[in-house]
Amino acid sequence: MNKINPYREERPWGRFEKFVDNVSSTVKIITVSAGEETSLQTHEKRDEFWRILGGNGEVTIGEDRIPAVPPNEFWVPRGIKHPSV
Repeated sequence: MNKINPYREERPWGRFEKFVDNVSSTVKIITVSAGEETSLQTHEKRDEFWRILGGNGEVTIGEDRIPAVPPNEFWVPRGIKHPSV
């Protein structure tokens, strides 16, 4: 059986692991450290789907602030500002 070796990148807010990266989809697991948040982002060419796997926090999608706890899922349409906390 082949082992999957995801691309990993450390960020000030935590890290992400990228498992798939191609034209139709990208799969990442993002870990946000306690007390940190990701940068404010807007994507013009893609939507995002998020599934909360563990921990708790809050996500901001546009003007909405929503609790982020397992097993919550979120759809972020392209063009919408969205950091996560």
